Parts: sequence; C-alpha cells; structure tokens
Amino acid sequence: MDFIVRVWAKAFGGDENAYLALVGPMRTTSRTKAAQIQKVKEAIRETGLEDRVILTGGVPDPEHYLQAADVFTFASVMEGQPNAVLEAMSAGVPCVVSRLPGITDDLIEPGSSGWLVEEDDIDGFAASLAEVRGDPAAAEARGRAAVEKISRSAGIDVVVDQYIDLYRRITGR
Repeated sequence: MDFIVRVWAKAFGGDENAYLALVGPMRTTSRTKAAQIQKVKEAIRETGLEDRVILTGGVPDPEHYLQAADVFTFASVMEGQPNAVLEAMSAGVPCVVSRLPGITDDLIEPGSSGWLVEEDDIDGFAASLAEVRGDPAAAEARGRAAVEKISRSAGIDVVVDQYIDLYRRITGR
C-alpha cells in the first residue's frame, strides 16, 4: 500500500480535494506485516499526505467505502483470487489494477471495464488515475461495463453452475 500512497501523491499531490482511503487492518502481530504498515505510514509522511490519506483499519463491510469511491486501485504483485477487485467491479467503481497474468487480466478488459497497469509502474498507475479523474463519463462507463463483466463471469448463478460442472467431472455423474 505504500506504493499506492506514492502513486496517489504523483497523480493528485497538488489536489487538496483528492482523498485516499486505505481500507484494511493497520495492526498486526506479524513482523512482516508490521514492517509493511510502517512503510505505508512513512510514505504518507514523506509525500505530505497526512491530511488526505485515511487509514480505516479493518472494516467488517467495505461496501460503504466502495459506494463513496470515485476509483478503486489495486497494486498487488501476487494474488490468488482478488476478491477486493471483484467487489469493486460489482459495485461499479472504475478500477485501476496491476496486471497479473491469468488473474486480473481475466477480470479487467482494458479500455472497456477498467485499467490494467504493469506492476510497479508508478507513472502508468498515476496516468490511469488521472484519466479516471479527468474523464468522469468514461470512468463511469467502464464502471458499468465492469458490473456487466462480473455478472457474466462471476455472478452467483455462473459460479454455482461452474461448481456443479466441476463436481460432475470429478465424480463422473
């Protein structure tokens, strides 16, 4: 998430109306995670965004944050199934995400349902976020396309049918 803070500073550092909410736990007993959290806090200080970055901590239902968001960004470099991206797409929030072959590139259709950026490409992320902010109508259209894409590929009926097909193949029934 420290990368996202630096991206946000690059894209919106001079815009006093651009706020970043980092939703997720900010306390841990894990040394590795504690070091990551410390890096986030250092990035916030170094970029001068203390008054524009909100650290929510863990929230039981992030839906309210998604409803309030103008954009969702996800810069993970390794994921299995990025549920947060699925949730944001389902909520119709324009998504700027890192390209993870076989994972996010199966979810996001660049130019249609969101933006895919190569991992660690701070300029690419910043440009994509600026594009969302600069063309709200296009961003809204991509958000609607994301809802349609998720409904077609990951809606509950689709997933249930996929599980039934899987069980039938496994059991031979």
